[in-house]
Amino acid sequence: MTGSKQTLREKARQREVRRRGVGRPERPVDPEDGPLPRFAEGLRQLRARAGYPTYRAMAMRAHFAPSVLSSAAAGTAFPTLRVTLAYVAACGASAAEWQRRWEATARELAGQPRKLPRHVALAYAQEGD
Repeated sequence: MTGSKQTLREKARQREVRRRGVGRPERPVDPEDGPLPRFAEGLRQLRARAGYPTYRAMAMRAHFAPSVLSSAAAGTAFPTLRVTLAYVAACGASAAEWQRRWEATARELAGQPRKLPRHVALAYAQEGD
């Protein structure tokens, strides 16, 4: 998706969130940035289809902290299968479908090179000096 379309969609989503009185808007993720943002965007769309329940309400159904569920859809770290399925159940969606999506994303992520943490990258850079 192009940046302008993403921005327009995100702005519309944020207006909807404000209209419903649901917490602060989530940071945008671009599904074209790779498997992790694509997975997070899918979770966000699932929550939207469920009527934007609050993470607190979802947590009561999922038996995970609201922050854990929010992190699952943030796109910064890949959630565990258990968290993903709890998120999906709280939104009333198919666990089997999302287990397949989670497994496909895990395989895709496993094939990607990992970014080094900053402190490790700095240590390598200093060795070359």
